[in-house]
Amino acid sequence: MLNAKRITLGKCLRSLVFGAVLLGATAQAAFATVILTNSRAAIGPGFTVAWGAPGPDLTSLGSTFTQGPVTVSGASDFTVFSGTTFNSDFLATDWILSLYDLNTGPLANIFSIAFASAVSSVGAQLQASMFGAFTGTISAFDASNGLLGAFTVLGNNNFGSGDGSAVFAGIISDSVNITRIEFAGFGAGAGINQLSASATASVPEPGALLLLVGPLAIGLINFVVIKAVLSSEGNVPLAFVMLGCIIGLIWQQNLAENAQGGTVAAAPAGVPRKA
Repeated sequence: MLNAKRITLGKCLRSLVFGAVLLGATAQAAFATVILTNSRAAIGPGFTVAWGAPGPDLTSLGSTFTQGPVTVSGASDFTVFSGTTFNSDFLATDWILSLYDLNTGPLANIFSIAFASAVSSVGAQLQASMFGAFTGTISAFDASNGLLGAFTVLGNNNFGSGDGSAVFAGIISDSVNITRIEFAGFGAGAGINQLSASATASVPEPGALLLLVGPLAIGLINFVVIKAVLSSEGNVPLAFVMLGCIIGLIWQQNLAENAQGGTVAAAPAGVPRKA
């Protein structure tokens, strides 16, 4: 009899651990995500890279250059334009980085932007050089050059309105794991304005994980009621699995709430903070 109770207790403890690990890990994975945003405000507090710093209007930057915390490559040449000279839907006060060679004209290349330190969100307004509708992609990569996510971006060049309506394309991750992004396929001579980035990871809203606790708690209560009337000992480990699941979810919720109380990363030296 004593040996049987030890076996049952061992099963219960294993079931408890199994439930905690299962739901804890599953909840963590469920919130591991990379999403597209068309809002600069959604990038969050961080830093901005304004392309006008290297020089005045019509400044050639070469095939690779570093500005503040980013290194840009992917084209045989990049050129800085004022918003007025680029003649598009950027503001006249914007500085535009374009796939452009001052000697040969527009280039059908890409913007590959690598970060000195990983970020969790990044984006910029972009525009094709030709009037009318256009499409392209924004992609994010981790430190191992693994693709985190790629999204199609739809935009329209409204015949040089100059009203700041150029489409914004950004990527947000729930981890600080973005080390490089690419803007590709927007056509020869495409341009982007100031780059906004943040190293503050997003987390689930408080209480989101606890929404799963209710059904588990109800199931556990039902088991206890039924157990008081009729149930075999073989079903006891199932109750401990549910109890472990509840513990795992509460643990993940505590992690989420602690993360929301974290500090915002300061802007790197020499890079203006986004207003």
